[in-house]
Amino acid sequence: MPNHFHFLLQATSDSVLTKQGQLITQTELSDGFRQLLSSYAQAINKQENRTGSLFAQNTKAKLVGCHETKIDYSLSCLNYIHQNPVQASLVQVLKDWPYSSFPDYANFRNGTLCSKDIAYQLIDADWINFIQFSSGLLPEDIAVQLY
Repeated sequence: MPNHFHFLLQATSDSVLTKQGQLITQTELSDGFRQLLSSYAQAINKQENRTGSLFAQNTKAKLVGCHETKIDYSLSCLNYIHQNPVQASLVQVLKDWPYSSFPDYANFRNGTLCSKDIAYQLIDADWINFIQFSSGLLPEDIAVQLY
């Protein structure tokens, strides 16, 4: 997206360990993102000879799957992320947004950033029903619309 980004991550027990700072408590994962975004902003600012923040809002994190409550919104969240460029009228077809992991999950591209096997296990899906759910297409229309 031109003005924001989304990640759907599987947290480990190590990544949710908390660190106590002077004023705040944060997880290793959130601190890692803070450091990543800060370093990125510093590099862009140096490159563009500018100062200040690159991002308007603070990073937000939401728990979408939880073993204790048995509620898992991971598939819905992943679909929301993939539908963003279509909803924003940036593309008409999911696979056409080059900055999305959708083409990787749907086997249109052989990217290595996401782990399809782990994701399919977590969301209890395979690539054909993932495409169907993500795009809202019927199985017989998938080949026509996506290829």
